[in-house]
Amino acid sequence: MLCVGLGCAYAPATRDVPSAGDDGGTLLDSGTIANGDGAGTPVEASSGTGSSGSTGSASSSGGTGNGSGGSSGSSGGSSSSGVAAPTIQFVQIAGSPLLVAKSSSVTFGQAQTAGNLIVLAVGWQDASSKISKVSDLAGDTFQLATGAVKSVGTALSQSIYYATNIAASLSNTITVAFTAIPQKVDLRAMEYSGVSAFDTASGLNDVGVAANSGTATPSGSPPELLVAAGITSQKYSGSVMGFMLRTTTNSAGIVEDRLTSKPGPCSASAPVGPPGEWLLQLAAFR
Repeated sequence: MLCVGLGCAYAPATRDVPSAGDDGGTLLDSGTIANGDGAGTPVEASSGTGSSGSTGSASSSGGTGNGSGGSSGSSGGSSSSGVAAPTIQFVQIAGSPLLVAKSSSVTFGQAQTAGNLIVLAVGWQDASSKISKVSDLAGDTFQLATGAVKSVGTALSQSIYYATNIAASLSNTITVAFTAIPQKVDLRAMEYSGVSAFDTASGLNDVGVAANSGTATPSGSPPELLVAAGITSQKYSGSVMGFMLRTTTNSAGIVEDRLTSKPGPCSASAPVGPPGEWLLQLAAFR
């Protein structure tokens, strides 16, 4: 179960009413990750709660940008060798209590599986602090997917990191260290199976009632995993464009995801209310 109540960063995960995405992909309300033809796959939608912990040995450098990296992954269906390719599944999500400290940690509520993917959204509310290191107890290596997008007025900041081919761990804690003490750190960690490489990313920030990630164009064959995460000076009230809402947090953060069903540009959006500054990023994995 997700942590709910005083001192917890998370509100219960909710599922959006299915709707067509910009490429026809969708996440079904039945609790399955699906592509545009509705061929869903089971979702293990268990969730953990955040806590403080110590750091591991894996490191990561900060900075901005998006791009491609990692080794080639596989998509749904069958491979050229006739062996069925792995099915992309959501496994679990965990979040941290809001902390004002030079490092913050989040712990998964269940064991993580070797070979899976971790996606980590790191939000904070100042413009001066920078991420100096991302590490975990399992020794996984975290890399930057897209990061350090900063808003103007309320100094919202967010980066998305990822770790591929993760090690098995019964209780893994991920720790983010900063160069200075940041304000209201919001960590959201997600585990997925059946996906092994980062593809591309995008991110935007503005003021209003409709957050948008901007456009990213995955280079791999569908289905690719799209993970969107954002923060706002107000509140996110749900997801649109066919995304599955994984969580909204008490610190005005959001996580939503879906699979692509055909090649082409993709974007994520989410409603904000009342109007306020927002920052939304999208990362694609194959």
